[in-house]
Amino acid sequence: MNNRFDLTGRVAFVTGGATGIGLAGAEVFAEAGAHVHIIDRDKVTLAEAQKTLEARGVICTTGVGDVTDSQAVDAAMNEVVARHGRLDICFANAGIGDPVKSKVHETTDENWLTIVDVNLNGVFYTCRAALRTMVTQGSGSIITMSSIFGHVAPAGMFDLPGYSATKAGVANLTREMAVSYGTSGVRINAICPGAIRTANRPSSEKGAAIMADAAPMKRLGTLEEIKGPLLFLASDASSYMTGSMLVVDGGATAL
Repeated sequence: MNNRFDLTGRVAFVTGGATGIGLAGAEVFAEAGAHVHIIDRDKVTLAEAQKTLEARGVICTTGVGDVTDSQAVDAAMNEVVARHGRLDICFANAGIGDPVKSKVHETTDENWLTIVDVNLNGVFYTCRAALRTMVTQGSGSIITMSSIFGHVAPAGMFDLPGYSATKAGVANLTREMAVSYGTSGVRINAICPGAIRTANRPSSEKGAAIMADAAPMKRLGTLEEIKGPLLFLASDASSYMTGSMLVVDGGATAL
């Protein structure tokens, strides 16, 4: 039987891939055989990520880039396609939380526009650039980063109006693209994590305890536990899925 999760010979592009879920995605794609190119705006953590991957025997390429700069995204994508002649996987992962946790009437224009620019505009620019190549070649898998807070409001636990609004926007942008490109050979799905513990998330143990208590499994997820769902969406194992919101949340949204 063929290994439906095998990514040998495929090319993956990951934004915000220097840390957290982005790095986990880069790792699992590479472990499955793909060549991975990571962009991130933090040069230092990007270099550290490359060292981490290479220490595990993974060969990847990296580039400093900010997803809020559409020209930089286009240039990075074009460089990857020029080098490899194709693009098979795009993980539009880069995102941030609200710069300041506040209720809507307390949210400044600056904070609102900052999160919209990264979480929504950045995903749009990344997907647009990927689609230009994938539609032409007639194949590809795009994975967007939404959240359970793109489906349910976090206000009962945290005040995150910008995060929840942008992640809901990502979810419906994903559906829109899936419908628009349904016959193109390109699949577009979103991953919607709950609380996944990373090096800097949750930002406090109090917040971690709140999130853990909100999940029927009564714990946070790990980066290892997000790798399987990401590989599933990237690979042929999910070949009849598009426009789906894959929720990985310990059961939190089942309540």
